[in-house]
Amino acid sequence: MGASECKMSEGMPKEAVSVLRLTHDDGADQLRRVRSALKKLDGVREVKFDYIQSHVQVKYDPAKVDESALKKAISA
Repeated sequence: MGASECKMSEGMPKEAVSVLRLTHDDGADQLRRVRSALKKLDGVREVKFDYIQSHVQVKYDPAKVDESALKKAISA
């Protein structure tokens, strides 16, 4: 599941935010793995976790990476 929001500037989004559900609950090991996988993607700017809701919020450049690549990275 994802919820996206784009900040528009002169018609082209420069930053997007996706909130993605974490499918496993492996604790700190999973969070390290997910953070590492996302940070390796070109265009990912910020990764924040919501431990209570099991979500990760990702700020990224949609010209360099899309939400499907983010989902693939966290599910690998």
